[in-house]
Amino acid sequence: MKTGDRIDRYIVERTLGEGGMATVYLARHETLRSLHALKVLRIDVPTIKQRLLTEGRVQAALRHPNIVSVTDVLDRDGLCALVMEYVEGPALDAWIEDPDTSKDVESILHMFRGIALGVAAAHRAGLVHRDLKPDNVLLASSNVGIIPKVTDFGLVKVEGTGTRSGVLMGTPEYMSPEQVRDSANVDARTDLWALGVLLYEMLTEEVPFGADEVHEVYSLIVKGDFVPLRELRPDVSDGIAAVVHQLLAKDPDDRIQTAEEIVERLFPNGRAVTFQPTLD
Repeated sequence: MKTGDRIDRYIVERTLGEGGMATVYLARHETLRSLHALKVLRIDVPTIKQRLLTEGRVQAALRHPNIVSVTDVLDRDGLCALVMEYVEGPALDAWIEDPDTSKDVESILHMFRGIALGVAAAHRAGLVHRDLKPDNVLLASSNVGIIPKVTDFGLVKVEGTGTRSGVLMGTPEYMSPEQVRDSANVDARTDLWALGVLLYEMLTEEVPFGADEVHEVYSLIVKGDFVPLRELRPDVSDGIAAVVHQLLAKDPDDRIQTAEEIVERLFPNGRAVTFQPTLD
């Protein structure tokens, strides 16, 4: 689609991004003149269409300031699209790669706090995201600073329902060991693993389990081999490092068990744990 094309009541202004199955456009409501992001399916396959509609229902039900809202679904005349909140800002991956952004520990922790709270809201609704990664976190500018918003619930799992066993679902560097083995048998703790990867990457600009080949990434994840956080970021406190390392535990039972607990550990008494004692 191009500028000026109409999608139901929306007029396309420009393309925001493209994925394997859908294109996201910036569009303006013809009557209200409000801006929206339209995620338009490009593949006319019933199972893919059903996944997009499920994604829409899931995000529409999650009303939280740290989750991108879905306000409508368009499903007519051979077109299927989600109408979403337009977030005027970059994704987290662009922020991580930008050398001009301030990446002091306290600022990173406050941004991460919003991501964790969004994930906590999804988990309270019985949803497991299964694809948390930097380009699925959008950064909205506001008069109180940057507000991170979790999006793209296309691989969401509703707890108590099944996924076909033996199918890998997710992005390799952000998949937990149990997700690598079998995406069907995961619970909310797989998202907590991904939060650990996100915080590690935000602090170091490197993923803990990175390699040139996908099979090497999977091997590192299953083995639990990664460079300790403070070797790459010495100004990080022992308390922060302990949270990240626990989130990256191979056994889900050894991890912090809820996103709320992550926030409590990083912000005891409402303040970020950024103090690092002087080493003798």
